[in-house]
Amino acid sequence: MVQFYLPRVEEAYSHLNDPERARGAVAWAAAERLNLIGAQEAALERGMRAEAVAFAYRLDDLFERSGHWDLRRRALENGLKAATPGSRDEAAFRHNLGVLAQQQGDYGQARRLYEESLRIKEELGDRAGVAQTLHQLGNLAYLQGDYGQARQFYQESLRIKEELGDRAGVAKTLHQLGNLAYLQGDYGQARQFYQESLRIEGELGNRAGVAQTLHQLGVLAQHQGDYGQARRLYEESLRIEEELGNRAGVAQTLHQLGNLAYLQGDYGQARRLYEESLRIEEELGNRAGVATTTAQLALLEEAEGNLERALELITRAEEMFARLGSPYRERARRDRERIQGRVGGGD
Repeated sequence: MVQFYLPRVEEAYSHLNDPERARGAVAWAAAERLNLIGAQEAALERGMRAEAVAFAYRLDDLFERSGHWDLRRRALENGLKAATPGSRDEAAFRHNLGVLAQQQGDYGQARRLYEESLRIKEELGDRAGVAQTLHQLGNLAYLQGDYGQARQFYQESLRIKEELGDRAGVAKTLHQLGNLAYLQGDYGQARQFYQESLRIEGELGNRAGVAQTLHQLGVLAQHQGDYGQARRLYEESLRIEEELGNRAGVAQTLHQLGNLAYLQGDYGQARRLYEESLRIEEELGNRAGVATTTAQLALLEEAEGNLERALELITRAEEMFARLGSPYRERARRDRERIQGRVGGGD
């Protein structure tokens, strides 16, 4: 079973950046998922440690795309069991489990895993790995609203990546510095970071990175009132994400297209887009995404005059943001108080 499935997993993984083959590879992994995890666990039980580790790396990416995040976690935990203590593999699996915990909104667990991974990488002198985990710690600080700490992590990560000539890593961190500049209102700087990231991603053929940066350029265009350009950027991002079978990216861009429809007063289209985004986020276990889209649905209900339903949804979103330790809790609280006032006032 191991000998049959491992080369097929490697082949499927090799197609993930190929627009002609990515969706087929992800669909195959989804259909074969129980056999794939079974093959990995058969390898683990029989002491085939190298094979169990190889499965973990590939299944992480395949199951992330397919949306089978419970099996993704199981594959990574199996890889961690097979990894030699104190090795690069242990550090990598702790890092990747941290990414998954972060994606699902468990920020405390994500931080613990990143810090454990960083300690091992520093002991090994793995500078590339250190830069990767510093970047993720920056993402975590960013999500929790500690922008000063996020900038420090990103800048240290970027310095190491530039020294190592890691252009893919540089593009990823420039993208995040663009997000940080955007949130802090420096839109010119944000655009520069995004465009430089996009240029590198395009040169490297990193279609997933291109889709992500096109999405963020759409957010910037939307914020600056250029709705036509925002729509074009979102739709191009969505097309690539769908080609690559990236369900998390699809959900994120559907949410933004919903925001665009909402801003333009097309509430029916906004509702359809939000509900499709929410369905995917719930299937993925993306608690931060669920909270964000639930909050937007509350605003939509308020705009349509459904105040009781709006209050129910914004209260639920506020509670989710509180559990996540998200800075968006405060915005949800203000929205809830405003809607409560309208309900109480009979408006």
